[in-house]
Amino acid sequence: MSNPNHVDSGSFWHYSVAKYDKPNVMASCLTLQDEYGVNVNLLLLLCWCLDYHRLLTLSDWQSLLACVKESDATIQALRVRRRNAKAPDAEEHKHYEVFKAEELLLERQQQQLIINQLNALSNNTIAPNTLNASIASFAAVYTLRHNKTAMQLIANVIHG
Repeated sequence: MSNPNHVDSGSFWHYSVAKYDKPNVMASCLTLQDEYGVNVNLLLLLCWCLDYHRLLTLSDWQSLLACVKESDATIQALRVRRRNAKAPDAEEHKHYEVFKAEELLLERQQQQLIINQLNALSNNTIAPNTLNASIASFAAVYTLRHNKTAMQLIANVIHG
């Protein structure tokens, strides 16, 4: 018998792509990533938790952050190379699309790590139309709770 609370990485990937493609979501995600150090895959997981009534505690978010630490460093290094190669006069410009494809692959692999960790955590669910404290825990793990700009960007992603 399969576990109905088990999250599938393929389903989460499709959810993430659809969420990220919504108006203003990508820009808000990138600002949170670049200016506040937020992992976009974890931000998209927050949205998934809200949509599927899953509650993640501060401890859960800390565990998820720890599980992506190594892959995050690899992705960030590649992201710098890709962004540097974007300029038409850059020495590595011809590799831009390759870097972009590699970064996307690493993002998908990171999501697999996240889902593996999520499935290992306790499955705390809440009733629909109930305030989900996952938002506060997410903001706390990134120390953004008192940053109105960052919280507005998170709201843009959630409601996007």
